[in-house]
Amino acid sequence: MNDSFVADHVDVTAKLDAGGRLLISHNKRGAKYTLTDLGGTARTVILDQLNSTTYTESRYVGSNGYAAAFNGNKSLSGGVTIEAGRNDVLRFNVGGTGYEVTLAAGTYTQDGIIDQLNEVFTTKGITAQANLSGSVLQLAYTGAGAGSIGTVSGGAAYALMGGAGSVSVSQGSYKLEEGNSTPIASGRATVSGTTRLTNGVQIVTGYNDTLTFRLDGEDKVITLGGGWYTGAGLLAAIKSGLSGMDITARYDSYDRLIFEHKNAGGGIPLFPYSLDNFGGNALSAIMTTNMPMGYSTGGAPSASYIIGAANVSNVTISTGVNDSLTVRVNNADHVITLTAGTYTQAALVAELNKQLADEGIGSDIVASASSTSLQIRSRTMGTATQLNSVAGNSVNTLFRRSVPYYNYANVSTPSASDTYIDGRTDLLPGVSIAAGVNDKLSFDIHNGSVVERKTITLDAGDYTADGLVNMVNAKLQAQNLLVVASSKKVETPQNTKTVLTLTYSPGVDGNFAIDGIGGSASYSVFYPGPYDLQYDGGENIRFQVGANSGNMLTSGTQLLMNLKILGLEKLDMTTRSGASQAIEAVDEAVAMVSAARGLTGAKRNALESLYRNVTQSGENLQAAESKIRDVDMAKELAEYAKLAVLAQASTAMLSQANKQPQMILELLK
Repeated sequence: MNDSFVADHVDVTAKLDAGGRLLISHNKRGAKYTLTDLGGTARTVILDQLNSTTYTESRYVGSNGYAAAFNGNKSLSGGVTIEAGRNDVLRFNVGGTGYEVTLAAGTYTQDGIIDQLNEVFTTKGITAQANLSGSVLQLAYTGAGAGSIGTVSGGAAYALMGGAGSVSVSQGSYKLEEGNSTPIASGRATVSGTTRLTNGVQIVTGYNDTLTFRLDGEDKVITLGGGWYTGAGLLAAIKSGLSGMDITARYDSYDRLIFEHKNAGGGIPLFPYSLDNFGGNALSAIMTTNMPMGYSTGGAPSASYIIGAANVSNVTISTGVNDSLTVRVNNADHVITLTAGTYTQAALVAELNKQLADEGIGSDIVASASSTSLQIRSRTMGTATQLNSVAGNSVNTLFRRSVPYYNYANVSTPSASDTYIDGRTDLLPGVSIAAGVNDKLSFDIHNGSVVERKTITLDAGDYTADGLVNMVNAKLQAQNLLVVASSKKVETPQNTKTVLTLTYSPGVDGNFAIDGIGGSASYSVFYPGPYDLQYDGGENIRFQVGANSGNMLTSGTQLLMNLKILGLEKLDMTTRSGASQAIEAVDEAVAMVSAARGLTGAKRNALESLYRNVTQSGENLQAAESKIRDVDMAKELAEYAKLAVLAQASTAMLSQANKQPQMILELLK
């Protein structure tokens, strides 16, 4: 397919996905590059999903239909050793009847022990079969009708079916109550096993008859008598061995042994009680073997069959196209050839049965209708006639169906861009670029695990948003970079911004990214920062420096300066080109830091100058106010003197006025 695409100059590539399905992708990304309307006669075969048959193409049905099977928990891949009188007895239940078999002593491979078990089952006439399920032993019921198998026990059961388990140890505990300094005993020390002893256990003297443990720091041992124990009998024997000790034994709800100290508390001198260090040759048999429990029940006998999923209400068979069908019966292939023509379901069933009879297997299997689909079934129940599979060029027509919509042949609508990153600086008021000050713009482009640092040098000048985008694109194209600049309107809680967007479009399928925007121009065209003195988004600090409203100083100082912004987060020193790029990136970072430090120093000097000016102004204002106070006092003293003179004058005049009547009276005398 890819050779044909190349030869025809078609911008698509075919490959297989992780599931082995065909994936056809456009070589170019972006909304204008589309791939739709997949069609043609090959589409159904190579693109659309072909559903398998309703069940499976090869369905094994045991002699009892769904055979009862009981799996062990132990891997036999390393073989097993059977010892006479120790682990050679296997007890189990088949169809409600209990059996006990004795295996021949010896060392067996996993296949060898299966043969030995089946030989014993056959000799005793037991309707059971030993199989391997992966690497574990499986006991299957092989009798007629519904049946069951399970409840295994005995020494051989542990050797053949018991997996590794463990014991759980929990020491005693104490507690303290408020107002009482004396510890109070609470929990008891317990040790729990994982072996379910529902089916009993075989104890062999000298082989698995001793259980050791440590009680209150002293080593203890109990010895069980040899013989077959039921679950209740084993517990009674263990309790007898524990007589006189501060320890009890019981079963939990799953018939697993639990040993418990009779005294509560532990871990301190006041409560020197402990129970641990369980061992002995009986530990595995009665405490640490994970045995399969219960039993499995089989179903009723059934016939082997295959049911298709394709609708065969109307089928056209063409010679050499879809006329061959291979049916495997009892692992033998039978090939039939259908006569070309158009068939209804009934006619197709009749044609199939005719061909099956001509092949000589019509007495074993029969074709029939199943709803609108096709069915081939064994004429007898059980495994006498086993229908294994169907194949041939007619399988898709007769048994599978093509999904009438694209399933695995998904058509993905391309997005507007491959991968992009948006700036936060509002370009609408315009941008000023100065040579050697803010003219370097850097970014990282990721192609899978490969990361490349790219830098462009912007032309000095004053730009509108569109002018800046055009100039940046010219610089990107001059270096043949697969990055495109554009402007985008973004909504913020405060206003609408026009920001710069950089889009990386390699034009092939893969994992890509663009990030790590840096360089001296990044704070002019991408991030709000030291060269954007008008930005009021929270990264500038404004100081009130005058008495009147609006007398403010803006710091314009960038508050964020990290390795990623400086373009130093990912430096590759392992190659010559990488080292050269690293040197350039470090130079640009030094320039950015120096510019930021210079701006910060300038603002600091401005603030210090303003501080001095304001301090001097304050002193002048105080002096002026003092002089004004002095002038006011002189005025008040003058006013006081004037009032005093007037008061004296009025007193004199009043005195003269009072003397006039006295003089007249003197004359009248």
